[in-house]
Amino acid sequence: MLPVSELTELIDAYAGAVGLRRNSQPGVAGGEGDQGICWEAPYAQLVLWPIQSTGKAQILAEVEKAQEILDGLLVTAEKRLSGVVDGYLLLFLGSEPGEDLQSLIRSLELDTNVCRKSFIWPREGDTPEARWQRLWRTTVIGLPVSPPPGRRVDLPVLKEPYKEIWRDISRSGSANAARKELMECRRW
Repeated sequence: MLPVSELTELIDAYAGAVGLRRNSQPGVAGGEGDQGICWEAPYAQLVLWPIQSTGKAQILAEVEKAQEILDGLLVTAEKRLSGVVDGYLLLFLGSEPGEDLQSLIRSLELDTNVCRKSFIWPREGDTPEARWQRLWRTTVIGLPVSPPPGRRVDLPVLKEPYKEIWRDISRSGSANAARKELMECRRW
């Protein structure tokens, strides 16, 4: 089993890139004990919660406990900030779950009551990013890095009829090009 420290270092790096910072909250330890680890920003709270159990009923109970704690953190943050704060609950399993748990995991991940939930566990891989690939399902940190400002992006190669439409837009503006297109009854 890989240490959870590798995962928390990865979360620190990617969460930090979007303004989420590790923080200790009541009921959520700042270290890597048996309680969750919290990252926060004015717009979101992310909690990594270790799941110690392997049975369905026990996993469900642990998820409910973690969700209640995150809900409390969200309510406190929303009162303090006078606004909505998104919640993300990362449920850490030490190893890949068996087939018998897949439907439970899927139903819990699809349940958006209180917050978005993602189960993560290590997989084979040469890099931390590859070993913890389920982490990228967490949209707040799973988005690709944006190119720096001013960097040119390659445009797709267009066929001639589409190039002609773009030339029309460039010459006469989008509204006029659309009117012309409708009048000529072209198909895009």
